[in-house]
Amino acid sequence: MAEKAKIWTDSQLAKIAFDTKTKEYRIDAGLYLSVSPKTSSAPTKTWWVRWKSPITGKQTRQKIGIYAPGMKNLHIPLADARNKANEILLAGRTGENIKKIPTFCEIVPDWKEKYRAEVRKSTFKNNMSRLKLYIENSDIWGKKIDEIEKSDIAAIIRMAPPEVGKKLLTLFVHIFSFAEALGFVQETDLLVPTASKIIPRRKVQHLPAIVDLDRFRALLRAIKTDYLEQSDIISASNMFLAYCFPRPIEMRILRWKYVDWDKRQINVPAEFVKTNRALVIPMSQQVEKMLKSLLEKRENDKRTLFSENEYIFHIEQSLYQPIWDTYMGTRREQLEFSTKEHCSHGFRSSASTFLREPLREREEAIEMQLDHSTGTAVSRIYNRNDYLEERREMLQRWADWVDEQAEEAKKKERGEKKPGKNK
Repeated sequence: MAEKAKIWTDSQLAKIAFDTKTKEYRIDAGLYLSVSPKTSSAPTKTWWVRWKSPITGKQTRQKIGIYAPGMKNLHIPLADARNKANEILLAGRTGENIKKIPTFCEIVPDWKEKYRAEVRKSTFKNNMSRLKLYIENSDIWGKKIDEIEKSDIAAIIRMAPPEVGKKLLTLFVHIFSFAEALGFVQETDLLVPTASKIIPRRKVQHLPAIVDLDRFRALLRAIKTDYLEQSDIISASNMFLAYCFPRPIEMRILRWKYVDWDKRQINVPAEFVKTNRALVIPMSQQVEKMLKSLLEKRENDKRTLFSENEYIFHIEQSLYQPIWDTYMGTRREQLEFSTKEHCSHGFRSSASTFLREPLREREEAIEMQLDHSTGTAVSRIYNRNDYLEERREMLQRWADWVDEQAEEAKKKERGEKKPGKNK
């Protein structure tokens, strides 16, 4: 219900606070200011004009813009709103309709300010680059926002690579939702095309991994021998991947402060995990021994003071820059295992394969350690078991098996080198 009419000023309008419910204030005869709730996606103070249509005899209303001093391109001050309302009320008596719709490029500046506060700096910067490269030079840039059609958007999306096209589509949804909140367009979902109709599906490409047992044994033999001989960061990185099979990024960002020696586990913060869930990596005896050896070497290096913020697996030039995946891949290639045959991520596929057969570990424990979502959305809400103790025992059995397979390959290699074995 509209508030009782009073004499308003711009300073009074600016002080009106957003409440939990929509409120409406009568400014002049026919002119109203609607204040959306603070819980809405885009809290806004919107100008409305109401009059009785002489043609239909029905009450009619029209949005004429927003009261937002912080949005220079879209802000309509009180004096301008009164003038605009008078024009509309006058035209309404003859059945005409007056409504100024901004162009796409007029909407963007104010949307940018809102978007900047909602996302990370890197995300904002990347998306502004895409906006400039693909959208600013397109035909829609100068079009009125309500005249842009699905086909216009689809044409821009198809110009970009599929992975960029999806991000551009998300940008369009953000911008049109902003325009919808201001009353310039209706139903964003109907205006913006769906990704499946305009972006070709990418073929699923499985990352290269060794799942042949004899070849995997040879790989384990090679990287373990390399570690025993070199005992450097790169060789330790490959062994850690074999023993723990995390995603490569989850290994690269590990700092010493994430290691809980008392609980014998490594706690990976959620912000570095693909699923946005904190990941616990229980340490087998082999991993604990390897990390303690790396830590002892680091502490004995008196050139710089030790800090728990240092990366465990770092580049040689800096303790505060994580090792690159290419370093580990290059080392494996030197051991005659090409990245086309087996990449760093491939240790996950190998572990997933051999933990099921021949080790016959439980599915739930395997998937939890791989940090995969299992079951339905509802079942995941009710089943919050992390199987930590089971995973701890499983990773110890896995580490023992890895060592056994490396030894098997060593025995086989010795057997093949015996005189008369090969003719």
